[in-house]
Amino acid sequence: MMRRLFEQVSTERIWWFDDDSYLTAPSAWEEWVEATSSAPDSVAMWGELYRCIRPKDFTDLEDVVAFVRKASWYRGLPPPSWRCGGKGEFDFQNQNCGDGRWDFIVGGCWLIRTSVIRALDWPDRRLVKLGDDVLLGEAIRQQGWKLANIGSPGVAINTQPRRGCVGSSNHAPT
Repeated sequence: MMRRLFEQVSTERIWWFDDDSYLTAPSAWEEWVEATSSAPDSVAMWGELYRCIRPKDFTDLEDVVAFVRKASWYRGLPPPSWRCGGKGEFDFQNQNCGDGRWDFIVGGCWLIRTSVIRALDWPDRRLVKLGDDVLLGEAIRQQGWKLANIGSPGVAINTQPRRGCVGSSNHAPT
């Protein structure tokens, strides 16, 4: 459904809300747009930045690293992994391992350049529900673009219990 909605967009930006997120201040749109207006072209997406350290907390994919490597948006950057070489790290924080941190903008509400959605052909056709926000963050990183942590000014995000079958959440704001 997200893909069908995005096909109809003709604006410069897309402001996404899940069904349990909503505006709490009349100035919300202006605050979000203000954050984007001075951003360099390298910034692709804005919202509340989170980090996940265990793939099982955001997806039921058996091998999320292989999923990334097979994606049309994959550009050769090593995906996050605690194995040596994850995100190109071999001694992350002097721990003799890779960097397994998945950074993303929380899926309940975000703003993104429409050109990014088009370039990535997002959402990935292989996804159904789980992990789309985390994997969008990785797709953006693969292109060399950035995520901007602006929090969630004037918006209440994910106000209801999570739907779907996912283990205990290890998503944390960064």
